[in-house]
Amino acid sequence: HPTVGIMTVNVGSMQRALGQLDAALESSNDGLATLIATLGEEHHLAGVARNALAGVQHDMGNLAAAESNYRRALEIFEATAGPKHPNVVSILNGLSRLLVDAGRHAEAEASYRRGVDVAVEALPPEHPNLAIMQIGVARLYAINGRCDEAKRLYAEYRSVAAPSQAVVESIENCRDIP
Repeated sequence: HPTVGIMTVNVGSMQRALGQLDAALESSNDGLATLIATLGEEHHLAGVARNALAGVQHDMGNLAAAESNYRRALEIFEATAGPKHPNVVSILNGLSRLLVDAGRHAEAEASYRRGVDVAVEALPPEHPNLAIMQIGVARLYAINGRCDEAKRLYAEYRSVAAPSQAVVESIENCRDIP
């Protein structure tokens, strides 16, 4: 039943939050399989499950599998809910973070920019997902030595969404690259 699939994906998300990545991977895979079996590969809930699975794979360092699942989740949501759906913002955030972690900064910036554009159109200005996307852009700018831009974005959005300590440090310790 699809409810079992969603509940299993939710368990995987909780396991991920607790750092139990092996268990989260198993739950996420099981939930996705259940959703595909009951609703089909193209159903938006399969997109939700793929996004969750991609997050676990990303945390585990399996960037190729995570990227594949982020991109497939994006395809599903764009086809079922449209390219300006709020869930597209979440998927693009995960994909953008992955691209930064993979050192593919130009692709990451384009992905973040697209996510920001969707967030501006689909969400209220004070929505945390918009702030999360903008803080991601700030992190990318800091990594690339674009400190003034990084600090401006961070200052504007840090009160809306609490970034991780690593993100805060990368921005606060930014050094301009000549």
